[in-house]
Amino acid sequence: MTRNLFIVSPRFDGAFFFASVLVVVVAWIAAVPLHVDRFLVLAIVAVVSNGPHLSSTWTRVYMDRREWRERPWAIFAVPAAITTFVFSWKLWGNDAGRLLNTILLYWATWHFLAQNWGLLRIYQRRSGERDETLARCLEKPLLFASVAWCLLHRLRTGPWTLFGTIVYHVRPRE
Repeated sequence: MTRNLFIVSPRFDGAFFFASVLVVVVAWIAAVPLHVDRFLVLAIVAVVSNGPHLSSTWTRVYMDRREWRERPWAIFAVPAAITTFVFSWKLWGNDAGRLLNTILLYWATWHFLAQNWGLLRIYQRRSGERDETLARCLEKPLLFASVAWCLLHRLRTGPWTLFGTIVYHVRPRE
């Protein structure tokens, strides 16, 4: 029996997991060079991509009793802590939108990285790759370093805004 190296199939994996990156490029082209209203671009991306992504995640996580037992901190405490902190920040007279967008920027960066790491691990397991290799020890640091470089480059050069709001950031030294 031939081992299936793909999560679903070659065509699906190529289109869904890899070519979906092109959506980001199309959204950037529409917003920056073509000057399409950024709210409209964001709304379309939310409906086409984020809606299905979040719906599938919520149904898989929040409707699974095992997840509730195994990860109560991640399911209840973390969202409650972020919500409490943002509302408290607002009550103290600070700009809660700026704080929320800052959290979103850094969390989205980590989320993107974790998704890529997860996909890499799924393909490695399906191929039967062993975990003891030197390359395996270097994969995670290289993946993290490439995403960290992109984030640090953005923090150094800008933009320092997300959804029209300036995010809290440090400016790396030259």
